[in-house]
Amino acid sequence: MLNLALGIWRLLPWLAALTGNLLPPTFYAGNGRGSFNSLARLVTGSGAAFGLIFWLLPLAVRALRRDGSLTPQATVGGESNP
Repeated sequence: MLNLALGIWRLLPWLAALTGNLLPPTFYAGNGRGSFNSLARLVTGSGAAFGLIFWLLPLAVRALRRDGSLTPQATVGGESNP
C-alpha cells in the first residue's frame, strides 16, 4: 500500500512532465491554495456534493409526497382551505 506520509502526493513530477513545467513550482508541490492538489480537491469535493444533493433531493421529495406534505390542498370554489 502507498505510504502517503512519505509525500507521494506532495510532489507531482508526472504533472510537471505532462505540462512541460509551464506553471510555477508552487502549482506542482504542496497543498497550498492554487496548487494542483487544492484544485483537485475543490473539483472532486464540489462534484461529490452536487452528486449527493441530486441523489438525495428526489428521494426526499418522493418521501414527502407519500406523506402528503407537498401535495396541494383541495380547493372549494377556487379558494384554498386554511
